[in-house]
Amino acid sequence: MSNDNDPPFEGDLELGRQLRDEGMEQAEEALALRISDYKKRFAWRLHLLAVRRVEFTSEDVTSVVGFPTDVGAPSNAAIGALINGAAKQKKIERVGFRQARRPNQHATVIAVWRGRS
Repeated sequence: MSNDNDPPFEGDLELGRQLRDEGMEQAEEALALRISDYKKRFAWRLHLLAVRRVEFTSEDVTSVVGFPTDVGAPSNAAIGALINGAAKQKKIERVGFRQARRPNQHATVIAVWRGRS
């Protein structure tokens, strides 16, 4: 129900668009911060395993730091990118393969890594 004191619809629509855009921008910034924080936690956990020179898999990292989708990222595919990035930087090396332990991985074969000396 409208009365003569209500602002015109066009004004409300413009304000609505402005608020929508501001809200979307804030959400994107918050997501970027959560993803950045996740990447730092992932890198730190990977570093701790690497300097100990123990054999580990991506599952050993994600069991502690969780998954990118836990912080709102669209995919968990970033895990492979983060691990492979560390390998390209010569921080870790692949030393073998084994079956994944997580049931939702359906016993797929995953890489085993160790820190480089």
